[in-house]
Amino acid sequence: NVPFVDVLGSMSNPALPLTAQQYQEWGNPAQSDQREVMQGYDPLRNIQQNPYPPMLVRVGWDDKRVPFWEGAQYLSHLAATSTRTGPYLLLTDFSRGHQADARHGLTQQATDYAFLLHQLKRVN
Repeated sequence: NVPFVDVLGSMSNPALPLTAQQYQEWGNPAQSDQREVMQGYDPLRNIQQNPYPPMLVRVGWDDKRVPFWEGAQYLSHLAATSTRTGPYLLLTDFSRGHQADARHGLTQQATDYAFLLHQLKRVN
């Protein structure tokens, strides 16, 4: 629901909130040995031509921890590279940040189940 999928890109931008204080957790790309490790696990940089399953990716427009463009960029690259046709859907919540409040939790869960059930229907 909050896809931190451009780890190297975000951690290379100290102007983003929380970047510098999270170097211990994710690595500091300014240090070449850490940058090499980061490239090995960075989801965006490890997309290859594979048959990726259908995906519903959620982003929050006002997310201060994981910028909304990460999920959009990841899904766009994945859809262009995948050997399957998806669907690869981006759901942008323009009224939330890093996580939904309790009022919207059930709506999100219902949407997730609807997506899953639709995919199961396509398989059968």
